[in-house]
Amino acid sequence: MSVLRGHLLSSNQGIQSENVNLYEIPESTSEKSRLIASTSSDAAGLFAFEDVNLSSKRTYYISANDGTNHLLGLLRDSDTKNLIVNDLTTAAGAYTFNRFIDGEALSGSAASVRSGWMTYQNLVNPDGSIANVASNNAATAERLNLLGNINAAAIRDLTFRKTLFELTSPSEGEINQTNLEALASIGTNPAKNARKLFELAETAPAIYPADRESISQRDSWLLYFEHFGAADESESVFFGPGNIAIDRNGDLWIANNFRPGTEDLDPPLPGNTLPRMQPNGELTGGEPLRGGGIYGSGFGVSIDPQDRVWVGNFGFGTSKIPLRGNGNSVSLFSSEGKPLSPGRSFFVPPRQPSGGFTQGGLLGVQGVTSDQDGNIWIASFRDTRKNPSKIVVYPEGQPQRFDSYQHPSLTSPFDIAIDQDGDAWVSYRSGGSNKQGGIGQYRFDEKDGIRLIQTIESEELNVPFGVATATDGSVWVANNGGSPFYRSNTVSRIDPITGNLDTFSMNTKQDAGPWGINLDGENNVYVANFEELSISVLKGSKVDSRDGQKVGTALSPKGGYNFDDNIMRPTGLEVDSAGNVWITNNYNSDAQDFGQKSVFQAIGLADPVVTPLIGPVDPLF
Repeated sequence: MSVLRGHLLSSNQGIQSENVNLYEIPESTSEKSRLIASTSSDAAGLFAFEDVNLSSKRTYYISANDGTNHLLGLLRDSDTKNLIVNDLTTAAGAYTFNRFIDGEALSGSAASVRSGWMTYQNLVNPDGSIANVASNNAATAERLNLLGNINAAAIRDLTFRKTLFELTSPSEGEINQTNLEALASIGTNPAKNARKLFELAETAPAIYPADRESISQRDSWLLYFEHFGAADESESVFFGPGNIAIDRNGDLWIANNFRPGTEDLDPPLPGNTLPRMQPNGELTGGEPLRGGGIYGSGFGVSIDPQDRVWVGNFGFGTSKIPLRGNGNSVSLFSSEGKPLSPGRSFFVPPRQPSGGFTQGGLLGVQGVTSDQDGNIWIASFRDTRKNPSKIVVYPEGQPQRFDSYQHPSLTSPFDIAIDQDGDAWVSYRSGGSNKQGGIGQYRFDEKDGIRLIQTIESEELNVPFGVATATDGSVWVANNGGSPFYRSNTVSRIDPITGNLDTFSMNTKQDAGPWGINLDGENNVYVANFEELSISVLKGSKVDSRDGQKVGTALSPKGGYNFDDNIMRPTGLEVDSAGNVWITNNYNSDAQDFGQKSVFQAIGLADPVVTPLIGPVDPLF
């Protein structure tokens, strides 16, 4: 047993409180936080918990709650020296756990607590100062300081607090009652009343310096990080990251288009690594995974029910390169990162594919997805005269038992999503009566193989790319447009029974170029805008909204969240169990510069989901 000492501060002044509590965060959403100890702070804000024993495997929080004023700080047993709970720790905790806070209580799953804790550590230090990762993301650091000023002013100024509650409370439902609830509401919906909140922040005393020079998007309070899997961009392990799969622990497995270090080649060499990144931005094992025949992985990366990771090898190249530089395989890794598919031959030139599983006549693989039974669905995107584009299934992950299917009219399958019945919904970039592609619904079993259930074509399906399936059975499609002739800023929602479409325009320019699409625990829709250089969020299928919004309503600012002009051309995006949205910063706005070198983390933007994603989105709550 030991004594845990700390300092309770707001506006850099001690806060006296009779109600300072230490809680353990449970690692199950069905459990409530466990009270470990209670104490009070003196006039200087100093407090001490006597005879406490913290486990190294658990995460804790300190809550000081006196009615409408609520301070919060997180800790683990290794971070208790010079412990300070202040305005910045409160803002950091409110954002990282915005959907997990219920009054004094805070809970989550093991993965969400792990991810949330790692994100919190990247925002603030145990002494209440801004952490290095946040400092290296200047706009995030400035917004965090402004949130600290908002929190400090709300605690000391009743009029300020009332205005804050009015700006952050839902249009329908209960009004926010504490400063912590208000900050959590901003984190949940960073676009709501954003400019008015900036105006309010400017009236608060500047306790924490924030010059706002790095904030170019004043209609957003989004906190975010740009991760390189290394100390800085010059050492980035990414070069054209294409898509992400998140495992049950919250680690990210990231498809890498190009090989870092070959930037001066035209084109760069196809990627030969699979970065596995923890939610804190550090690589698991310290370096990217290699082997298994990886060759320019593109949009395809997925996790199966055995926690194995499948990667599609697209290739990347030009007409001067054999097979146009296309990959012809998928790679497989164990949950520990061990390659399970054949490796590259030492004697094969770097611009030719080698290794991986090639069964099924694969060429230029894009989407790769596992269904609930462990069948691996593969989009063989490219074609030659002798090898058409098609979809391939590896039954129960067994390549030698493959089956394949060539659609009679649609070509170039791009992405695959699995619905609650195990059916696969496949987007096709081209072909069909409108020459704009379409969607195919498929079913697979060992007896009959791959069967086409229905084909959906429409002028509204404008070169579909990303596909996602919702808990209500609906299927969401990102209409990429794909060329100056088919510009697009729309997403479509398909009724799986009737095949009917509802198409929604995003609040972006006409040629936003939607690419990847995914859903959160409330079926809200997240879209990567390749041409708009942003991500958009739309109201999804759930109808019991606290703000009374209709399906398709824009939840992001006009033009989408552009990360203060720091993101380039995003492609894949994925939601984790803490509500973070992870986005691959794939390509440079100048195509001659090829791939970008980072993955962005939008902190607490989404409603949490269970990972890995196998089948339709699975809400954590």
